[in-house]
Amino acid sequence: MATWFAGTSGLACPAWKPAANALAACVEAARDWFDQSEDEQFLLCRFTQLALLRFLTNKSVMGRDAKTMAAAWEIYDQCLTEERIAFLAEPQGTDPKLAANLR
Repeated sequence: MATWFAGTSGLACPAWKPAANALAACVEAARDWFDQSEDEQFLLCRFTQLALLRFLTNKSVMGRDAKTMAAAWEIYDQCLTEERIAFLAEPQGTDPKLAANLR
């Protein structure tokens, strides 16, 4: 089972409480959806990998629960231990083609 994170502790301003509750509700809904999707496989691409790492390390997103980059990678690696979650690498040769098209 993948571990899900919702940082709601240490909120300094009462205005954040409704936002934290909404986040917790979204995480709970996502966890329920994931658990009910037993026969599905979930693939992460480079963009979702980088987005997850960025969100986990961003204090504006995570507040006091923001992680170091090393801790964010540990969480990502832990997600990949769930047999239904995998990383889908880009096809070989993507980087040179991307660079050629963006220069």
